[in-house]
Amino acid sequence: MASSFTTNYGFEEIATGEQSGTWGDTTNFNYDILDRIASYKAVALSDASTATLTVREASPGAGTENLQDGMFRVIKFTGSLSQACTITIAPNTTTAWFIFENATTDAGSSGPYSLVFSQGSGADVTLQNGKNVAVYCDGAGGGAAVANALNDLQIATLECTGAAAIDGAATLGSTLAVTSTSTFTGLATASGGVTAAKEDSGTNTVLTPVTVQRTSSATPAAGIGAGIAFTTETAAANNEIGSVIESVTTDVTGGAEIFDIVFKNMTAGATAAEVARVTGAGVLSAEGGVNAKKEDSGTTTVISPLSVTRTSSGTPAAGIGAGLDFVVETAAANNEIGAVLKAITTDVSSTAEDFDLTFNLMEGGSTAAEKMRLESNGNLGIGVADPSVQLHIAKSSIADIGTLTSATSITPDFAANQNFTVTLAHNAALENPSNVVAGQTGSIFVVQDGTGSRTMSYGTSWEFPAGTAPTLTTTAAALDRIDYIVRSATSIQAVATLAYA
Repeated sequence: MASSFTTNYGFEEIATGEQSGTWGDTTNFNYDILDRIASYKAVALSDASTATLTVREASPGAGTENLQDGMFRVIKFTGSLSQACTITIAPNTTTAWFIFENATTDAGSSGPYSLVFSQGSGADVTLQNGKNVAVYCDGAGGGAAVANALNDLQIATLECTGAAAIDGAATLGSTLAVTSTSTFTGLATASGGVTAAKEDSGTNTVLTPVTVQRTSSATPAAGIGAGIAFTTETAAANNEIGSVIESVTTDVTGGAEIFDIVFKNMTAGATAAEVARVTGAGVLSAEGGVNAKKEDSGTTTVISPLSVTRTSSGTPAAGIGAGLDFVVETAAANNEIGAVLKAITTDVSSTAEDFDLTFNLMEGGSTAAEKMRLESNGNLGIGVADPSVQLHIAKSSIADIGTLTSATSITPDFAANQNFTVTLAHNAALENPSNVVAGQTGSIFVVQDGTGSRTMSYGTSWEFPAGTAPTLTTTAAALDRIDYIVRSATSIQAVATLAYA
């Protein structure tokens, strides 16, 4: 009976009664195989697209022909390559495991290159340059596959004390502690959350435990940036990117780079779109407006939730100020500064500063110009840049004339109008007005209807010269006028001018 050989590594099994006096040589060769299985070897690859890693001969013989590179469990591949190389593990009926290292170098200009490990028509494993991988072969013959032994690796606690690079998807159900640099070139998912911690000796400085980095294989241009997306499950198995924070370049010129921070939110199920932006110059724009809120313990005081601040790198002088622009889209993509509220200094002397408040408006498409000014002394000018009295109006002012309804009792509302007209269809009593304010002036036009002969009496607050109330003109369609000034809440001094018509 002849010797036989094991399936995977070709150990020679001596048949009963065989190799009398020479079996020791066979045993030593078998020990050599065992030694390789427990050892490491560097294997140099030639610059070719394919290579073979033999675990054992398809039909092993005796002796050293059984000693193959594929018997080593840890193999470092070296050599200079100008292309990726597919390494076939032979024979395809052998089951084996390996730890491979891709230490090849670039012989051209587009590398370094990956190594692809194959055994049959089944799955392959690709090893990037400079990386290590643990694999096993299923030995399934023509359909044999090579599998990554660490795929779907479950680890309760992982501590990385050096640099960690994750090229594929990583799902962490427990704790990942990284005390050095960790690089994720694929997707890393931590179902238990992520805590980033960083420590130095500083006590009043800011550290960045998390750095989000974006690079490009092409030439960067304005608009390149990096972002963070916030994904939420809004229904069973439906995950939506609800919000995004982006750091976006607006200028990539070396030494003059400019970045904006952009905030995006999902609305009505649409892709998250920009709702706010802080420019490199510090200008904040918010698509939905800005709601400023501030709270303290006061109950009878005023606080300022919104503060508009102006500073200067030069020496401030009278005329420096701060403003608030009101911008409106008046046509598609055409935004106009329609109104401006300005706080302008007229004196910047220390402890003696004076401020005016101006109101500027656009008219006829021209730049918003001053229409009203409130001076520090309380004078208000309408159409006047330097009001000389408390209320200075450049042009005429108009007070509307309100209509009173004829009745036996008529009560004017001085909060509604200061001037009134009434056509009498009754003998009426002009009652004491409501909402009387001292200093208010105005006129009441009293018209007889087509019948005429209507009379009027007056409430106790109405006071006429010599204490004598006027007698209205009673002819049909006659017009009388009562002019008044409010002296107090109970004293309305009036005079009547009769028979205008």
